[in-house]
Amino acid sequence: MDSDFGGRHSDFGGGLEILSMLAPLMMVYLILTMMVIPLVLYVIARWRDNREPMPDSQLGIKFALGYFKWQGYQVALAGAAVLLWSVTTSRASEFREYLYRPAFGLILPGLLIFGVASWALLRTNQIERPQVGRLLAGYSMLLVGIFAFIFLVLGFVMLFQKGPAGEPGRIVWSVTFVYVAAWVTQTAMFMVDVAPQPMVQPPPP
Repeated sequence: MDSDFGGRHSDFGGGLEILSMLAPLMMVYLILTMMVIPLVLYVIARWRDNREPMPDSQLGIKFALGYFKWQGYQVALAGAAVLLWSVTTSRASEFREYLYRPAFGLILPGLLIFGVASWALLRTNQIERPQVGRLLAGYSMLLVGIFAFIFLVLGFVMLFQKGPAGEPGRIVWSVTFVYVAAWVTQTAMFMVDVAPQPMVQPPPP
């Protein structure tokens, strides 16, 4: 049977069955990343700060700003994946419009929140005491890595299935490309940030 956008429902085949299996996983993922894990991270940050000789008076505001900064980053990544799918899809132009409009609806506010939160963090003691920022950056890198790993494995599973992957393959590889690229980039930036700085020797007398 032809779809409203000129394609055939059989293009999705068993691929949609695989994608539908991810729906419960995505719901658990959203609940954990939006409520449970941030609360646990805040408790950890407070516990670590209480062990310091001088408590960080700006820990709460830095945690809140860092949380929204990296949530905006996650939303922008999701929009970028949908935008890439709108470029690679074989569906008609009407269907592409149904994709790239919500894609920009995710990218723009995500980047806006990321930029404003990053700017606000510069007004705190983030540079002098970067522990909270590094904790949330590592948390974001972990989320992106999990997402990239799942879709990378799913992409190769669909690649080695009998017959063409069709539209589900384009969806999976669009998400995989965006998240794997973000995973590699964020990991490299994180490693540079936590690398030990060389000790500067005092000048000889």
